[in-house]
Amino acid sequence: MKLMMKTILGVLMMAMSGDAFACNEPLRCVRPQRQQQSMYLFRRQQAQKAASLVMVTNDVKTVSQTVRAFEALYTRPIVTVWRGPISDMLQVTHLSTVDKRFKYDPIFAYGYMYIFETLLDKYPVAGEKDAMIDATIRALDMDPATVRSDEKEVLEWLEGKTEAEILAAPTEPDKSRINKAFADIKSSDEYLHTRAANVGVITMIDKVGLKPDNATLTRWTEALGMRKRNVEKDAILLKDVRDKMVVALQMVKSLEIREKKRMADSLEKKAKEAQAQAEEKAAGGAKKEEPKKEKETKAE
Repeated sequence: MKLMMKTILGVLMMAMSGDAFACNEPLRCVRPQRQQQSMYLFRRQQAQKAASLVMVTNDVKTVSQTVRAFEALYTRPIVTVWRGPISDMLQVTHLSTVDKRFKYDPIFAYGYMYIFETLLDKYPVAGEKDAMIDATIRALDMDPATVRSDEKEVLEWLEGKTEAEILAAPTEPDKSRINKAFADIKSSDEYLHTRAANVGVITMIDKVGLKPDNATLTRWTEALGMRKRNVEKDAILLKDVRDKMVVALQMVKSLEIREKKRMADSLEKKAKEAQAQAEEKAAGGAKKEEPKKEKETKAE
């Protein structure tokens, strides 16, 4: 970033300096006047682009700002096993949403919600899943109600659909918002693949009872106008996330068992201590009774 800023400032200074393109010694100057003027105009154009870049760079929200926004919205501590995957998804999605090519659509919403539902399905703290998901959405400057509504719309659209019907969606853009989204993707020369949208398509493949193997991905990406390599990469990633969540759940269960055993051992120890104290107290009482009986016998 520092190097880029130095370059930009250098171009600006050169463009603003009148001496930069002047010839101080006309007799020795071999550059024709037209070439000088052409170079000067070129430098000015570069300077204008550089100035524009400076303004754009200052306006773009940073990853750290998005992370801080999430932490301000969701203030409770996150269980360690889940912290990394949530942070990774938040940062990756941020980089997509600040890209000028990014276009939000229901497919993105569907994939985004599926990823977080998968991540947090077995989160060990009851009632925290929805609050956490909504905080990530707000941190990315989106509306949770809209994202959830669009996810529901895609789920309803998928109901009873066959593979052929889904792959024909781009050819019938007027049928629904989902059809229109797929049509826009296929017609776009600069479609930006996002992890959320890729996972949305992978999940649709699952919904019709297929596996995201090489032949299936080739067929789907060609029909929907997506790049197979990008979708395939996120198919592998999704499988990895699912596997990690299985391991995470095993770890949580192991911790729960260990904690229950610790509590049981603690209760057993306390019970034994209480019993020992009761026996000791009873023994002390018996010893006090014996001298009393002896005194009564002597008195008789």
